[in-house]
Amino acid sequence: MLRLPLLAVLLLPWIGSLLAGPMMDNLTYGFEPPPGWMIPFQYGLLAASALLPFVLMPIMRDARRFTAVLGILNFALTLFMVASNVLILTPES
Repeated sequence: MLRLPLLAVLLLPWIGSLLAGPMMDNLTYGFEPPPGWMIPFQYGLLAASALLPFVLMPIMRDARRFTAVLGILNFALTLFMVASNVLILTPES
């Protein structure tokens, strides 16, 4: 079983954050309020980004440090995406 391609799973939270965020959704533009599911979904993706490296650690026997480093970099990227999406969705704050 090839374990290295499983690390592509780490990319899913920030790709999901981009696709489900206000940058890819035309409904949030204008004077309409954002959908109520967007902000909790963004925070859920941030939590998934923090937990995924720990879930993959037992599978990645010989690449645990590599998985940890990729997980930290992925968390930083997802944190940036989620923070920018939440700021866009809540202009009054």
